[in-house]
Amino acid sequence: MWPFRKISRVEDPERLEKFLSILEEVDWSTGQVNALNQVFKALNELVHREVLFYYKARKKQRAFSIFTRGLSVILGSVGAMIPLLSAADPVLFKSVTPYGYPFLVGALTLLAVNRMFGATGGHIRYVTAQLELERIVTKFRLDWVQWSSRHIFSTCRESTLEDAFTLLHAFVDSAYRVIQEETTVWGKSVSEALREYESRLPKQPNREEK
Repeated sequence: MWPFRKISRVEDPERLEKFLSILEEVDWSTGQVNALNQVFKALNELVHREVLFYYKARKKQRAFSIFTRGLSVILGSVGAMIPLLSAADPVLFKSVTPYGYPFLVGALTLLAVNRMFGATGGHIRYVTAQLELERIVTKFRLDWVQWSSRHIFSTCRESTLEDAFTLLHAFVDSAYRVIQEETTVWGKSVSEALREYESRLPKQPNREEK
């Protein structure tokens, strides 16, 4: 039974506090292999919560991305069709002629919102991070099973303990490297989107220029 089942919000720092408390409760006097397995389970679940976070986040971003892109296509298509229809029959479509440009602006605005809030880009990043973390978790479990199969009935020597902690440290480094890289890309994408948006805004003249 995993030690974090009662935690509802996967992004809550409580999961880290719980992990640290489990480490403090590990009893090495009962056997080093057993203690190491307790650390393994707690650490595995800690990273598993990150996988769940990216899974839930990507579902939200996917829905947001589909909504903004889909509505943008509809508005853009209507905006592009209105001038064509007006040219074909100016009398019949006279009442809708002024709305072509607003529809196009609406479509561009939705695309800007998509980019500004990282809807499509965020979905791609979250899927990539989730799959990479799943790969790391799977590989770590296989490595740990291999290690355990060699030492489950024996007392760990110093070199054996060192090998075990090498696996644990490598797992932590790999998992948090993925999270850090995703966060860095997110920060850059948001900054670039803000700069691009600001560059398209009309500049207000300074009072001295008036």
